[in-house]
Amino acid sequence: MARKNKPKPSAGSVPTYIRFTSDQLSAMDEAVKKGSFLNRSEAARAAVRQMFGIPLTDLVPGGKQNGTV
Repeated sequence: MARKNKPKPSAGSVPTYIRFTSDQLSAMDEAVKKGSFLNRSEAARAAVRQMFGIPLTDLVPGGKQNGTV
């Protein structure tokens, strides 16, 4: 039986996993406690934006983020 090739998903729909060290996660938790972010997810998004050089001035705490990251 011949195996059919499935079409590959576009690059934008491929899940990407980023691992943070325990120190980075602790720093995110501290930022959440200080009120800089509502939760760790927002802090992680900000960290990824910094990694890719996207300005953090576009961030709106607790709201929808501008940009695609």
